[in-house]
Amino acid sequence: MAPEPLTVDRYHLSAGDGTLTRPYVVLAIVLATGAVFALDLQMPLGVAIAVLYVPVLALGSMALGRRGVLRMALAITVLILTAWALKPAGGVPWMAAVNRVACVVAVWGVALCRLRRHHGW
Repeated sequence: MAPEPLTVDRYHLSAGDGTLTRPYVVLAIVLATGAVFALDLQMPLGVAIAVLYVPVLALGSMALGRRGVLRMALAITVLILTAWALKPAGGVPWMAAVNRVACVVAVWGVALCRLRRHHGW
């Protein structure tokens, strides 16, 4: 079954699963996620700044439906791995890998907890 497309009216953005979110909430989520990504790119390899995605996801999950939370967790995972790939070599490689894996596990742990608690999964 194909996912339902996003629809927009004057005041709301529908995520296709029945949830409505005001556009400024979506904008705030996107801006906060982008800010963490930009900060992550500036930090040296080995600094686990990507853990800042966790509160962004936790707050965003209150405004997003089930599919929105899953999409956000997937997008954050891609951003974490992209920032890791774009960083110049340096630091201790195994430590950087452990930090990235820990951040991805934290993101998906929060996503699954939020889904279970607030969306009846």
